[in-house]
Amino acid sequence: FGCDRTGDIDYLIRVGHEFGFQAIKMEPVRVNLDDLGTQTVSSSLIRRLIAAGRVDLARMCLGRPYELLGPIVVGTRRGRTIGFPTANLDPGEQLRPQEGVYVTEATVDDRTYPAATVVGPAPTFGQMRPVVEAHFLGYDDGDLYGRDLRLGFYRRIRDIHKFTGAAELVPQIQRDVAAVREFFNREEKSLPCR
Repeated sequence: FGCDRTGDIDYLIRVGHEFGFQAIKMEPVRVNLDDLGTQTVSSSLIRRLIAAGRVDLARMCLGRPYELLGPIVVGTRRGRTIGFPTANLDPGEQLRPQEGVYVTEATVDDRTYPAATVVGPAPTFGQMRPVVEAHFLGYDDGDLYGRDLRLGFYRRIRDIHKFTGAAELVPQIQRDVAAVREFFNREEKSLPCR
């Protein structure tokens, strides 16, 4: 840190007394990341994992799910016409996970819901602009526009595919939602709305 990265932990320990803080030197944290083997946890590793869609491994490094935060904005409103309304998150400049469908936990107004979240375009409907949209399981309290949303990413379910239309897409969304339910029932011992 600092000019030309001349600062180090020993410097922080020395000047801490002068400026009223304490610095403690810790050894690097290493974690076994399944198929990637044992890795040293670092911000660059975590960014690479998120960019590759390996949010499950990023969660192991962080000790919590990776999160996107932002306001809920108006989307195409197509989800509600096929039985799966979504909340569209504007993540701004935050690092988005690789395009795909994810198991997530959505928190809005201090209430948390399991959610199936799409990161990327909607090629079935000709929409190529990437979005982040979440279908909350068990939510039925009206629209959420303008509220803040926090999405915690647990696992990537699948790639984005172009379907022939809504008739082919809806059964896949049903399978995605079932995967979200199964994940929270099996891995997290159920995630009630709270």
